[in-house]
Amino acid sequence: MNTKESQNEFEIMVQQSLASRLCELGASAAAVEAALEPLDFTEIRSHLPRSNDDLKAAFAHLF
Repeated sequence: MNTKESQNEFEIMVQQSLASRLCELGASAAAVEAALEPLDFTEIRSHLPRSNDDLKAAFAHLF
């Protein structure tokens, strides 16, 4: 596996982690997928350390 493939897999894993958290908070998987699709990796990664309340506020349209 080359570095680009590894980076791509890492980015997918990070996106799935955020998507999972949002779904656990009550958002639908389809809505989460649509909301995360336009975000780049840096934006997605910036949401990971947020508290559940902060995530709900940032993605209020999903709840």
